[in-house]
Amino acid sequence: MGAKRGGRLVGASIQRMLTEAELEAAIERGARQLSPALASEYEAAGPGALDPLERHALLLGYFRYGPCPNVDAVVLHLSALIGLRPECACLALGWVSRESHPMHHSRVAASWRSAVDKSSNTSALLNAFHFFELGDEDYAGRLLKRGLAASPSDSVWHSAAGSYYLRRGARNADRTQLLLAHAHYAEALSLSECEQDSALGLVAYSALKAGKPEDARQAALQAVAGRGPARGVNQHLGHTVLGMLACERGDLEQAASHLLASAADVPQSYLSTSGPRLELAQRLLVTGKSVPVEAFVAKLVSIWPCGAARLHAVLDVV
Repeated sequence: MGAKRGGRLVGASIQRMLTEAELEAAIERGARQLSPALASEYEAAGPGALDPLERHALLLGYFRYGPCPNVDAVVLHLSALIGLRPECACLALGWVSRESHPMHHSRVAASWRSAVDKSSNTSALLNAFHFFELGDEDYAGRLLKRGLAASPSDSVWHSAAGSYYLRRGARNADRTQLLLAHAHYAEALSLSECEQDSALGLVAYSALKAGKPEDARQAALQAVAGRGPARGVNQHLGHTVLGMLACERGDLEQAASHLLASAADVPQSYLSTSGPRLELAQRLLVTGKSVPVEAFVAKLVSIWPCGAARLHAVLDVV
């Protein structure tokens, strides 16, 4: 994309709109190739010196991953990119966390809100929805309605809706919201073969939460029998559901077996983003079944070492 001339990284085309992949490549180049002197030069560059998208991407990479991390500069260039290309705002996810940088997170959120409110790009809407989902739920809900209205047959938006309503319904013990979650996950499952692997376990889990045990059991059996790239997630969710149903029947040995199976092959990426479902372990712990719970925790910790403190704290296992 860019060539190095006289010590500078020069954009191949000033007027061309860079693709998202090219922007990501520019971010990587900025992290690897920009020196402090070049970064200062680009910071001071006037209009027309370099494609503005590429300039902000290069500097974003430099200040995010380079030798001189600077969260203020990250926010500055990230906000500029969001303003120019809101569909690329997914770069903000995980970079400026609400917990670590609340003021900077607020600035990024304001830039993103302004850009997305003017955009009809559904990719931008979806990225923004995930960004705001854990913070400003009301605004996330408005984005969700826009996305579903624009793409009513898109399984990804129905999965997003399932996540949104499941979280709200579980927190507020609101069966109406939980039923909505189940309906959207079921719709996602019916709309796309590609989505089926990842939706099966979620259909089972949301059915259980919505008080539909037979639907939950049927979906969970399909989930644990499934194959494909989402097999580990489906195994975790499906066995969790089957274990909870076994608890309801009073079959604690079967429930403990499902608990151990739920931890067998769950991906680290799922644990670090969505987190494990812990209610079956908590239920068994209350009944005195500490040995399988300790084994469950040990298995998850071996997959997800960064989650050890959370797992031990939630389950009170030493």
